[in-house]
Amino acid sequence: MKQIRKVGLMFFAIVMTGLASYAQSGNHSHGAPHGGTVQDADGYHIEMVKAKDTLSFYILGADGKAIKQTATGKVEYELSNKTKTTSTLVAGKGGSLQAGLPKANIVLYCTVTLTVGGKTISSKFKNTVSQAAQQHGHEH
Repeated sequence: MKQIRKVGLMFFAIVMTGLASYAQSGNHSHGAPHGGTVQDADGYHIEMVKAKDTLSFYILGADGKAIKQTATGKVEYELSNKTKTTSTLVAGKGGSLQAGLPKANIVLYCTVTLTVGGKTISSKFKNTVSQAAQQHGHEH
């Protein structure tokens, strides 16, 4: 009886391990190769990397690597004072597209719209802002 129970438990453990591996293989989340935040956008992945004064965007393929195609785009900032401002993205290092951050206010969200290979893709990113920066009225 104990032997049957052991065999049954081992079989159950093997089946569950296999199911867990299968479930993980269906998950297509990718790491951020440039240390930013990655979001899905119509068959692509967009990575946003925030630096002190700029945002950089990388368009990633299904393999998680920056694509080689030329892209253009813009970023719309939603500010804490309930206004919006738009910047055109310019080519940056390593295949990125970059724009300066607004200095006079806190960015709550930014929506990046990119055109790559004749296809327009878009994604909205939320900015994490400290309570101190919110009280101060802008980020440093």
